[in-house]
Amino acid sequence: PQTDINDAIASRDAALLASWIEDGRMAASWQDAAGNSLLHYAAMWGDLPLAEKALGKGASPVAFGADGTPRDVALAWGHKALASVFAAAEEKASAEGRNP
Repeated sequence: PQTDINDAIASRDAALLASWIEDGRMAASWQDAAGNSLLHYAAMWGDLPLAEKALGKGASPVAFGADGTPRDVALAWGHKALASVFAAAEEKASAEGRNP
């Protein structure tokens, strides 16, 4: 249910969100009403495992949310290493023709 997702995000329960992606309870491409994806939340929190899980299950590294792309958000929150992961994912998606 939506409230479960909102509760998990509000409590920054990245491990729970990653488990929901893994078991299919949640789409890796999920976005909230503002357009923020799980990658945006991983970027805010500096959570590499959540980002890797979502990317591995098909989340778009160029999904545009309220504050730009996940890489934009990671940079804004000072998570440079994670921003580099998103940059590499963007390049891979582009090479595969998956960028909009």
